[in-house]
Amino acid sequence: MTRKAVAYYQKLIATTAVVVPFEEKAALAYARLRVDRSLRPPDTIQLACAATAGTDLFITNDARLFSKQISGFSLLSRWIACRSRKGLAKSL
Repeated sequence: MTRKAVAYYQKLIATTAVVVPFEEKAALAYARLRVDRSLRPPDTIQLACAATAGTDLFITNDARLFSKQISGFSLLSRWIACRSRKGLAKSL
């Protein structure tokens, strides 16, 4: 990757995304979600961080997640959307 491409990527991430740390609150949500062993650890980490950050919308192209019934999320087309900011945090 060229320096220009790296700089572009870093600027894009900094201006369009929020990096959420995996802290204690997310670890607890992760443990609750991992009761469902069919959820892979990387997917579960992302869902747990999104939940504890109060995410309004979780977007994925992962076909395995489409059929999942995750408390606090509702399926919307090819997106998994959070019902409400508080609804997800409560359900976890």
